[in-house]
Amino acid sequence: MDILPNLLEIESLKLKNSILPMHVRHYMPGYIWLKILSKCIEAFKKNQDKKQVVEILSFLLKQNCHMLSYKGKWYEELTLIEMHHHKNIEISASIIIQALTENLTQVDKVNLIDRANKIVKKKVIKSITKTTINKILDDYIPHMPKYKPTSIIINATAMPRNTAGNKSIWCIESSIENQTYGSVETVAFHHYQKQGFPNGLHCEGALPNILFCTLFWEELYDIHIPGAFVTPYQDAPEDLYTDQFYKNRKEKIDMKLKIISDLSSELLSSKMKEKFIIFKQYRSVMLTNLDNNLQLEEIVHCLGVQGVVGICKRLIENFKLWRAGFPDLIVWNYDTKKHKIIEVKGPRDVLSTKQKLWLEYLHQLGLNIEVCLVQDKC
Repeated sequence: MDILPNLLEIESLKLKNSILPMHVRHYMPGYIWLKILSKCIEAFKKNQDKKQVVEILSFLLKQNCHMLSYKGKWYEELTLIEMHHHKNIEISASIIIQALTENLTQVDKVNLIDRANKIVKKKVIKSITKTTINKILDDYIPHMPKYKPTSIIINATAMPRNTAGNKSIWCIESSIENQTYGSVETVAFHHYQKQGFPNGLHCEGALPNILFCTLFWEELYDIHIPGAFVTPYQDAPEDLYTDQFYKNRKEKIDMKLKIISDLSSELLSSKMKEKFIIFKQYRSVMLTNLDNNLQLEEIVHCLGVQGVVGICKRLIENFKLWRAGFPDLIVWNYDTKKHKIIEVKGPRDVLSTKQKLWLEYLHQLGLNIEVCLVQDKC
């Protein structure tokens, strides 16, 4: 660990007042070494003695040269080690207090605030620490998800599991003539078909990805950004995974958003279907797991212009962060133009922070969302 601090110090001096794009900095030796260290955290955590992993996390957090967007994750790891392995509540609290002074993502802030809420309830915590954390909790209330989505419960029969960790299999239909089995999402879709939604797609991150890539293909691939493509084999421009993507294309993206906002749902859905048919032929960052092209046209029409634009804006803002966490299932009825976006949970599953924030955001867009809990009736 002696060589790396010197290397980072040299690179920090080089980058001071530098105009080198963030996505190009990812190829610097210091960044690559830090990436390797970060990847090794899971392995070091398995050691009974946590001294080494604490040293690595402390080193990663102390440097301000590269990988700043990972700091929230590192702070959370360090907090958990101090809290659960070292049983040091005071140090855990001080780590959270320090973490919340950093420029973290909304997801990181919510995770740390949740952790702070647990710490402040501990009887062994000092009164001064408790006062400090309570003040921080008051300050960060606006960052916390407040929306409580509508939820339903479906009772179904779960099949016995042969291997731990495998996805659960459920009996969807059982009769003398017919027995059908499927995933928890298939159980949910079967339920919603009976509720007047004949069409469905188990999408998760695929739907926002397809909407975003179809609408903003030209901004992804036709605008020259220095260093964004360094080989002909890339699926996406390098800056897509940084906070510079929108800044580098602001004028073009804003213009397109303005044009799209003036379209009708019918015209937008037709145009997106045409574009998707063309673009899905190419190797790209766009996922293509739709059963047919008509699905996209119908989904866009049912979501409406503002719904589609709103979902895309979230990926434009931070593709790396928001490409995950989107609900599992979308169902729709093209005749009635109604839709429902559903997060499906099996027994003992809970909503992650990212899922909660996606659900709240989709609700704010005016979209119809729901949480579906599938329980074993046996």
